Amino acid sequence: MLDLAPVVAVVREAGRAIMQVRAGASLDVREKGNGPVTAADLAANRILLDGLRSLLPEAGWLSEETADSEERLGCEVCWVVDPLDGTHEFISGSSSFAVSVGLVRDGEPVLGVLYFPAKEELYWARSGEGAWSGRGERLTVSPREDRLRLAVRYADLKREWLCRLRESQPAWRFTPYGSTVVKILRVATGGDEAYAAMSLYPYEWDICAAQLIVTEAGGRVTDLDGRPVRYNDAEPRQARGLLASNGVSHELLLRALRDVM
Repeated sequence: MLDLAPVVAVVREAGRAIMQVRAGASLDVREKGNGPVTAADLAANRILLDGLRSLLPEAGWLSEETADSEERLGCEVCWVVDPLDGTHEFISGSSSFAVSVGLVRDGEPVLGVLYFPAKEELYWARSGEGAWSGRGERLTVSPREDRLRLAVRYADLKREWLCRLRESQPAWRFTPYGSTVVKILRVATGGDEAYAAMSLYPYEWDICAAQLIVTEAGGRVTDLDGRPVRYNDAEPRQARGLLASNGVSHELLLRALRDVM
């Protein structure tokens, strides 16, 4: 298994580059197909590409900020990277954005690192070794099976599916958060029991590292049909959505979500 320390060092370096851009005169915000990109996204991507590939030269590469290549499909291992998850939050001045780095082997995550540079918070997991904070605290999902708490997107608060779900489950609580990794991390740390992506289907780089952290904390992640999520696929977007949960409430959540689709 790849040593964690040099991976974390590269991720922290990318975080420093992001904060240097934030402290500068301009974020250089541009529009692209699936949202804005800034000088910070691109600077972090360059650092991660050079640093992580030097650690594992045989690995494929899939990143939000790198043109995709079919070469990765023939690789047993592949880096799945979002250099700056939460670009909208970064632009707005929030601290809820992260560097997200996952490593997959044969389609399954084996290493995940999340780093929030504005808060200097680190979270990581390796397959079979649990999920941990940078302070050495082991992460554990909530054991709750009723009166569930769901992390949601701000944009989903007025979506028809969420309105129907709130009506059908009046005892559940729905709290909006910004970036994807923040919502999934809420599940891993026990702050919420679930996050469902029902209307904006995530890309592999949005969820890879966070998925491993959730599952190593005792939770479960599937698509909305209950099937395992696979990585390093030819189509990197999850066409059947996503449900990350504390595990014990997963089947209940799947049934409730199917009823409001």
